[in-house]
Amino acid sequence: MENVGKAPEPLCGLFSKVNINDVIHWMGCKNNENIYSFNSFTEEVKSLSPPRGLQTPLFGLTLGELGNCLCLSDDSNNQYIDIWWMKEYGIAESWTKQRILKDSIQADIRGDKFIPILLWKYGEILMQRDLGTQLVSYNPKENKFTKVKVYGGTGATSYTPSFYSLKTVIGECFQAAYAFPKIELV
Repeated sequence: MENVGKAPEPLCGLFSKVNINDVIHWMGCKNNENIYSFNSFTEEVKSLSPPRGLQTPLFGLTLGELGNCLCLSDDSNNQYIDIWWMKEYGIAESWTKQRILKDSIQADIRGDKFIPILLWKYGEILMQRDLGTQLVSYNPKENKFTKVKVYGGTGATSYTPSFYSLKTVIGECFQAAYAFPKIELV
């Protein structure tokens, strides 16, 4: 196998990478203005431009995937969460912003930081508290948050199947349930 060279910016943090259509995306550790991608089929490393009008530096955002779209989540404001969606992959002009007002979140968790992790089939966005185990589901049609109680779990993340097991990636202390956990909307 041929070495494709050194990545332009190192990957920082375990969950700072995103897989979309078998292309890995990441943001670097430093104050950088690019999102990088590596296509394992073509062995190409490319950079993608962040959204125009983005005011928060990239290192303050969370990179993610929702509905097979590359996303940036900006939770730096106490009043709202901005989610930037790249609607057409690779097209810088296709970035669109969805603003979610935090006043629709229950008062006891309103001040927390929320990370989007999954787009449910009816358009709701599943989010996890950054420093906690609380999950919430946001319904954009009703502009409403609902707490999601998960029994027997302490956290959540989206998972893209690969040749690496979750234990290899996360470590030996990780336990995974292969059945759907019982959840309850509260």
